[in-house]
Amino acid sequence: MKWLQNIKVYFQSNDRFPVNFQTNPLSVRKMTWLNEPKKKRMKERCLWISPEGKTDWWQRTFFEYSHDSAHFLYYKTDRNFTMETECLYKPQHTFDQGGLAVRVDSQNWIKVSIEFNPDETPQLASVVTNNGYSDASSQTLPDGIFQAKFRITRTGQDFLIEANINNEWQTVRLTHLHARFDEIACGMFAAAPKNEGFQVGFKDFKLWEV
Repeated sequence: MKWLQNIKVYFQSNDRFPVNFQTNPLSVRKMTWLNEPKKKRMKERCLWISPEGKTDWWQRTFFEYSHDSAHFLYYKTDRNFTMETECLYKPQHTFDQGGLAVRVDSQNWIKVSIEFNPDETPQLASVVTNNGYSDASSQTLPDGIFQAKFRITRTGQDFLIEANINNEWQTVRLTHLHARFDEIACGMFAAAPKNEGFQVGFKDFKLWEV
């Protein structure tokens, strides 16, 4: 996996930061909303979102339904990039979720987050959707996890998804989007598939291009 380490070093040495909450919180103005939430606020270097109820991203697989209503704040780029943020969670209902995402269109996208369930342990979840069908994977986390860091790195149509739980980075998924695209949207998403009440904060979000 040495080539993955080389990708990280190459991206992190680049100083092109079109969006960086840590050094310039006002850079959030360069981003665009898909399904803008009614409740949101920027506090210091953290964007807080309160997702509306019945919001989600999922396409067809197993459940045979399609949802394309999650809140997504994105920056469009035609370059390779790495983006990273720390998520702070205040969950209320089953499947409350928020994290990083990349999106070509409603039929082709990737998301990574923690998903919550009041009656079970939280899940580190990722979904890759190609040609209108979602492929989900998850890992069980210990109880009491209410924050996590996420990072997605793009090289061409390939994507490295990483998470940092308890100060240790791990690879969540190495995947590919099949759809051809000139630009791709990348940023932060939040959803509350059951009901409203959930809050998620995105601290020190940053995106750097190559």
